[in-house]
Amino acid sequence: IQNALDLIRRGESLRFE
Repeated sequence: IQNALDLIRRGESLRFE
């Protein structure tokens, strides 16, 4: 699912913040 990938990508961004 593309949504799942987007969610994971967003989660990584939050980890970086």
